[in-house]
Amino acid sequence: MVTLIKTLNLMAVTLERWNEKFRVYILFMNIDNIFASVSTHTEVFEKLLSTSHFTLERIVSTGQATPSSEWYDQEKEEWVILLSGSAGLLFETKNTVQVLHPGDYVHIPAHQRHRVEWTDSSQPTVWLALHFQNEKV
Repeated sequence: MVTLIKTLNLMAVTLERWNEKFRVYILFMNIDNIFASVSTHTEVFEKLLSTSHFTLERIVSTGQATPSSEWYDQEKEEWVILLSGSAGLLFETKNTVQVLHPGDYVHIPAHQRHRVEWTDSSQPTVWLALHFQNEKV
């Protein structure tokens, strides 16, 4: 007898053989596309993968920017790569906006105050951001 129990993307299969029960976990691999379902109206933050050590998220911006009176000041490190569109980042320690194009990436240390000055309004700007805690020895 095989009983299938689907929970999210993890499937538990219970096999009964010779009066013994075995539980086998099968992780179904979902293939998706980083550019799929890209909104053209609102900014979207989508968690793709998360563990106790890191969070990987897709961000889709369509002309949004951080308000000029606000700064991001994050508890964790961030590594971000721009996949499409373009954006301007401003770091509190620099006086000029750093322009990012597809393929550009940046490591932002924890508590490095920064903001997004602008994102491309003519096409979606797709980011891939990795948030993690720096394990200093």
